[in-house]
Amino acid sequence: MPSSHPFIKIARENEDILEDIMTEIYREFLSYEAGPFSIVDGGAHMGSHTFEFTKLKGCSRVYAIEANRDLAASLLSRGPMRDGTKVQVIAAAVQDDPAVKELSFMLSTSHPGRSGLNSIFKEDPEVSFAQTVVPASTIDLVVRDRADPVRFIKLDLEGGEYNAIRGSADVMLIDRPIFCMENSVYSPEYNGYSSGEYFEMFRSRKYTPITFLGEVMTEDNMFDLWYAWTAPDEKVDMLCDLLRRAIARRV
Repeated sequence: MPSSHPFIKIARENEDILEDIMTEIYREFLSYEAGPFSIVDGGAHMGSHTFEFTKLKGCSRVYAIEANRDLAASLLSRGPMRDGTKVQVIAAAVQDDPAVKELSFMLSTSHPGRSGLNSIFKEDPEVSFAQTVVPASTIDLVVRDRADPVRFIKLDLEGGEYNAIRGSADVMLIDRPIFCMENSVYSPEYNGYSSGEYFEMFRSRKYTPITFLGEVMTEDNMFDLWYAWTAPDEKVDMLCDLLRRAIARRV
């Protein structure tokens, strides 16, 4: 689909629609999973998706990762998070180096959800930041003791998605989850990677990045919308079909 697709205008006028479609897609995609599975919620924020994940049939564990200490503490105080049996809250920033245990973090004092290791909002005059140090980990380390395979990973890290995915090489190889990830046009420049490196990372792991419109991602359509997906090569057709049908219902 070209970038003139009518859904792009619809999404820009109603940004919540992408969250609604994301929820619809992971519910349907995971309904086909035969056995128990785990989910990673990277950038859990206030836990809106974390809570949805706990309701899914077959979901045995949610790893809710949130580097903002206040948001992580709020998550721990709520409902299914309290006993830790289904939700594990991890107060850390996810990145790509298992040897790194702490990192400098841009904590937004005006818009907590826009905090990040190198936030895509750092040049926005309406968003203020305070620099702090937070624990750091990788997705592979966070889920290393999982009892059930990871089948879905959501990443909303204000630009840190590429490095978080780099730090999930083992889970991608073994569990073959699908990802939904924030996909800002500023992310490559702010976080020091090229589009070529981005595509090569996925290719080397037998994954295919997919636009939110349900098309295989290319240099030309890479930033059609501010969320994107990636799937193991063997699951690409299924995910693209689900996305295209979800978009068609809203146009």
